[in-house]
Amino acid sequence: MMVSILVDIKFVPHIDGLELVEEITPKPANQFIPPHWKDIPALHQSSELLNEIDLPGKYYNQTKPIKTAKKCPSFIDVFNNGFVIPAPCDLFLQYDNEKEEWHVETGLKFSGRNPNETFEINFSVHPTQQYLDHVPNAPYEYIFKLDNLWSVITPKGYSIMQLPMFWHHNPDFEVAYGIIHTDQYHQINIQIMMRKGLKEIEIKMGEPLCYIVPYKREEYNLVLEAYDTKYHNSANIANIGRFNNGYKTLFRKRNKQGYKE
Repeated sequence: MMVSILVDIKFVPHIDGLELVEEITPKPANQFIPPHWKDIPALHQSSELLNEIDLPGKYYNQTKPIKTAKKCPSFIDVFNNGFVIPAPCDLFLQYDNEKEEWHVETGLKFSGRNPNETFEINFSVHPTQQYLDHVPNAPYEYIFKLDNLWSVITPKGYSIMQLPMFWHHNPDFEVAYGIIHTDQYHQINIQIMMRKGLKEIEIKMGEPLCYIVPYKREEYNLVLEAYDTKYHNSANIANIGRFNNGYKTLFRKRNKQGYKE
């Protein structure tokens, strides 16, 4: 029987009192499920009539119900995996590619526990000479870097992946994908890549910037095997009907029992 072990992933602010501002603290990823995803129906009626060859039985001569992405278990796992770092305040980012000038405005200053202290949100940049000039048809106009607000500390042997907000379809920016060995190096600088053709973007306080997904570092071998009917049939049988209701139940049950193929 497998026993789940909780692993502590620590987020430590670089501003005294920042952890008290609930709106901008890192949170579990499932608190940032895209609104459009919640509105997707589980089934969508097609306009085409079925016949006996397509699907005999109760759907004969009726419209065929099409399963939407809401039925795909992969999305459930994605939206429940890791953490999200929100924007620390309202951000206004601007770049003039003709003058090669950049400008950033931040919406507020934070007061820490000491009311006589204030802290500003600091930005730097990755000039185009560092990367974008070397990428044919680069999809980004400019790369701004939000200087470290949080450090991430993981146990020995664990790293984190910094990932863009997949399936959010943000039209203005995307945060760079990267890997950081946070059991050794804890600083997190978030690279905000403004999409091509834009001159300025605005990001609201609390808006999700990126995923932080921890993982245990391990080495893997790529093994290619010949086609095997047994494995093929086993995979098909395991998948039949599982996406309807029982996929997650089956996964949890097998995981708890230490299931092996």
